[in-house]
Amino acid sequence: YVLSNIHADTIESICMKALDFALLRSGDQLFAAGSVATEAAFLVDGPLSYRTHPDCVPTNHDVVECLVDAGCWLKEAALWCSSWIHVGTAQAEDHCKLLLVQPQEFLELCSAHMLARSLVAHYGQQFNLLLAQSRWPDDLTCFSRADDGGDWWSRIVCA
Repeated sequence: YVLSNIHADTIESICMKALDFALLRSGDQLFAAGSVATEAAFLVDGPLSYRTHPDCVPTNHDVVECLVDAGCWLKEAALWCSSWIHVGTAQAEDHCKLLLVQPQEFLELCSAHMLARSLVAHYGQQFNLLLAQSRWPDDLTCFSRADDGGDWWSRIVCA
């Protein structure tokens, strides 16, 4: 409902200037551990595998290895942190389609609309607060699943 109050021109500008699609084939890497995140990605279709790199996590933290399903965000921290270094690697297991969000363009376009600017500022602040509270963030949700109980989204939006 709230998003319906954002002017259609703003939404159109975001779609045309800040969003793009990427297609991956089986075996293609979306990102590698140790590289800098340059955009956020939303997995539209297809399976990706994700694995944290042992050299990028503390010794007392378990290595995460999982299959990422459509509907998940990857490297979202690129939108809210000035410099995010990947702690794992994501690789396509089959053909994948991703929606990419370019941080600078997205934030600049949102800042031009008062409601969008307010929503984005609030979300970014809450994201960073939860990031600071997490045991050890990863590139999937950026919040350890053990810490958030699966409820990180409502903690950000409803804060």
